[in-house]
Amino acid sequence: MIAYLLLAATTDRGGIVTLTLPALSSAWLLAGLLLGAGCGWLARHRFAMLWSGLVVAIAAAGRVALQAIPHGSVIAVVTGAIAELERFLGGLWLPIIQLASWLGLPVRQLALLDPHGAANLNYALAHAHLTQVPYPLTTATIYRPFATFGGMGATLGLLIAMVICHYRRRLAWSALGPGLVNLNLPLWLGVPVVLNPLLLIPYLLAPAACSVIAWGALALHLMPPAVYPLPDSTPGPLRAWLGTNGNWAALAVASVCLVVSVAIYLPFVRMVQAGGERHVA
Repeated sequence: MIAYLLLAATTDRGGIVTLTLPALSSAWLLAGLLLGAGCGWLARHRFAMLWSGLVVAIAAAGRVALQAIPHGSVIAVVTGAIAELERFLGGLWLPIIQLASWLGLPVRQLALLDPHGAANLNYALAHAHLTQVPYPLTTATIYRPFATFGGMGATLGLLIAMVICHYRRRLAWSALGPGLVNLNLPLWLGVPVVLNPLLLIPYLLAPAACSVIAWGALALHLMPPAVYPLPDSTPGPLRAWLGTNGNWAALAVASVCLVVSVAIYLPFVRMVQAGGERHVA
């Protein structure tokens, strides 16, 4: 705790000590898991107090180093590098983000309204229809409305698969409410999903399959693109319907995507369930 406070606490100009939101964020799960496991390992060995003092000393040195570096310039350099990498990789950036989140690493959230999304929205407001928006096939029209049910990894499909398989149903039902508004932290920690190799494949495959379905529906003009920006807490299955101003074809495609994500997660949930039963036996 002392080491954490040394690294996470900040002091403003008035001398008030606060904890910054990134330091409390669930995005740093891997760092928390490693630090917790390391401290637990040290506590079980000889000279635990000596090791604990070493951890605090390292944290204090890290705090001094962080204060010596201009905070704003570091953030600007890192953010610019990530933005350049995102532009270079294009569509490959999405599975990289999903893999990073599965590892428990902090990831940059997708912009609510990028330049292409702004152009689409301006067209929709000017013409009162969505038939000829300038950028119908973008991350904002494909990935966000159809491949993020329950949050990163389309984990609403995992929740429903857990209910169907009667696997940890109490956890599944308690996490269903947050999952409907795309908050999947209870699921990440309860199953767990983070660093679970059996769930890595569906965690990457379900959003990819939903994106392909949405791309096909848009390419075939079966539905208009979702151009109206919505908050991240909008229930996943309703994002496409609300983002198209109530188009029922978009809702139907979103329903198909949800069913497909459940079907992808089902066999892997059964494997996790079987592995847990063998471990208990």
